Amino acid sequence: MKKESRWYEPLINYKSPFAEESIPLSISTGAKHQMRYLLSSHRLPTMRFARAMRLRNSFHTLPYTVRGEDTVTSIADLARRVSHTIWDDCPGVPYNNAYLMRVLENMSSPDYSDYPSVTERHDYDAKDSTSYSYRKLGTDVFGTRKSLLKVKEIEGKLRGMDANRGFSVGLVADRSYEFVVNLLALFSIGVRPVLISNTSKPTEIHSLMQTAKTSFLIPPSKSFKHQPWIQDFIKDHPGYKVWANEELESWKDSRPLDEGQLAQEYTLPISKMKQGNILFTSGTTGKPKAVFTDISSISRQCSSLRDLWEYSPEDRILHVLPTHHIHGLSNCLLTPLTSGTAVEFISQPFDAHKVLHRISQPPSVDFPLITMFHGVPTMYSSFISAYDSYDPSTKEKVRKGLRNLRVAICGSAALPVPVAKKWEEITGTIPLERYGMTETGMVFSNSLDPTLRKLGSVGYPMPGVHAHLIDPNDRLIMVSNVPGKLVVRWHNDSQLFHKYWDDIKATNKAKVKPEQVAARAFDRIENGKVLMKTVKLKKGERAVRQKVRDYWFRTGDMAVRGEDGEYYMLGRESVDVLKVAGHLVSALEIEREILTLPEISEVAVVGVQSTKFGHLPHAIIALKPEYAGKLNSEGVKYKMELINGLRKRMREKLSEEKLPRRWIITDVIPRNAMGKVNKKELLADGRLFPKVGKKEAEGTGSGEASGSHDAEEEGTKPEGKE
Repeated sequence: MKKESRWYEPLINYKSPFAEESIPLSISTGAKHQMRYLLSSHRLPTMRFARAMRLRNSFHTLPYTVRGEDTVTSIADLARRVSHTIWDDCPGVPYNNAYLMRVLENMSSPDYSDYPSVTERHDYDAKDSTSYSYRKLGTDVFGTRKSLLKVKEIEGKLRGMDANRGFSVGLVADRSYEFVVNLLALFSIGVRPVLISNTSKPTEIHSLMQTAKTSFLIPPSKSFKHQPWIQDFIKDHPGYKVWANEELESWKDSRPLDEGQLAQEYTLPISKMKQGNILFTSGTTGKPKAVFTDISSISRQCSSLRDLWEYSPEDRILHVLPTHHIHGLSNCLLTPLTSGTAVEFISQPFDAHKVLHRISQPPSVDFPLITMFHGVPTMYSSFISAYDSYDPSTKEKVRKGLRNLRVAICGSAALPVPVAKKWEEITGTIPLERYGMTETGMVFSNSLDPTLRKLGSVGYPMPGVHAHLIDPNDRLIMVSNVPGKLVVRWHNDSQLFHKYWDDIKATNKAKVKPEQVAARAFDRIENGKVLMKTVKLKKGERAVRQKVRDYWFRTGDMAVRGEDGEYYMLGRESVDVLKVAGHLVSALEIEREILTLPEISEVAVVGVQSTKFGHLPHAIIALKPEYAGKLNSEGVKYKMELINGLRKRMREKLSEEKLPRRWIITDVIPRNAMGKVNKKELLADGRLFPKVGKKEAEGTGSGEASGSHDAEEEGTKPEGKE
């Protein structure tokens, strides 16, 4: 009997505008290392079929003589097992690691293996640089794998019971070729890298490693030799094993392996579900959590980005983001390596003037053309400020360089509309905004075609991603222009993370099965809640509300869906969405309007709890240099005039409940490595909010801030419900 489809399945099968027409591919799985593929009645293009086979680690097109005896040579040979293991002297890749199989194509392809994979440059304007081809990268990865297998702590775990469930190794992440080699080498033996910021203090490293349940750390070899904190860390934590890839320097002049050697295959003792990596959340709204993403999800994330943003061997990315975050890792490193794209690392900290100078360099052997740039909103704001300070000839040179970028991508936080418009004036296009999380990978993206991008929007769901909005009662919001909590579908074939490491409580808390209300029972939406009509069911009729299939992931963000299916982010539910006198107010919306004022360089809007009104918006602002200088010279009188002027202009743009009740001027607003503001830390800062204690900052207390050295008197009280 034909299975009757459920009435809410159109929601589950909602397709992004990016998605191509799907062609069904039936798969049945037998014993381990066996797969049998059956084509449907549709004609499947040969290239797509071959790619699907490779990604499922079953079909390889390399000659039988290259790969050795008993390897898979055709679909008919799928039942035969690959003879090599990690203990054999085989420099190839594990055929049960989907991500490395894709990188292998660039390492061993005669067409791309001599292309640059990673370039190291000491400074943005330094002519001296070192480039490493994909074939050289493959050689160093598998040389490092050989060294790792000689470490008794790793060898013992791989030969012991830990191989069944896998194990983790701490890896200090920086922008260097050595980091890339170490990362891929750990992938190649099935070990989970736990990525730790290279700016972390020893106490932080200890805490993060405890969270990830690992006692093995790999720092950069230069730090191992020259940084005293490493030796102090070893003394303070004798139970930890610290290993550095000191042999890598001696290999740099060695001859790369040939394509045939790199193309060999072997199997791993660790299941694919136990392979992957562990990243930590940014911690801007709570304690950082360890996020484990398995290798199959990583591969799917990279495939989706590669197809949507069209990475290619002709591209070169200027990498300026931290490599221990999802954006700097997946978007700027792992995905380019699967596409043959060159990644240029600069070891120096971000500097807007130097980045613009590098991008605007005429293409040459010393300075190849930069075609892709990934950044965060604070970087784009810095670019605008730097550009405005240049003379006309320098502006023209920078404008020409920026227009050579194939795409400039912005994410991690909302890009202020004034910044996007100014960028469009300079380059002719607005940046491509996207949205993603450590747990989900990239969720939304605007189109690669600049004419189809939506100003202020993060775009549409990525291919293969199902996203929706729910109300406070976990009911799906099926109409546009209504704020809701963002959820992303979580199922076996998704690109989402596997779990929070060693935190089943947090993992379960993040899961939700939304409830959908049938159209005939839907009444209206009031105060952000879906309300139902009373419906009498006849015999045999289905219930008017049902739980959808699979679990969905609670992102913790609030968003609005536009008329065309695009999404607009309102911010984090815990800190950016304020309830002011019964009204839901987005702190990000207030920040966007304040940034249109010519005096403002930076702004962060926070909600201070009030027993009467719920929250009261407070604006923390940093002034542009010319206005800050005037404030320092003229003092209190100018400050009063400035604040009154700001408040007056904001009244023309914002409704009463959105107006900041206090304006606090500070020199700079602290941000993390990804440009995010920790608003709970701002609220707990006694210099800004003298009478807001830690409990109030965490949202567990009440009371109003009476001011600080830069605070102004409160304005009128908001109208609305009490």
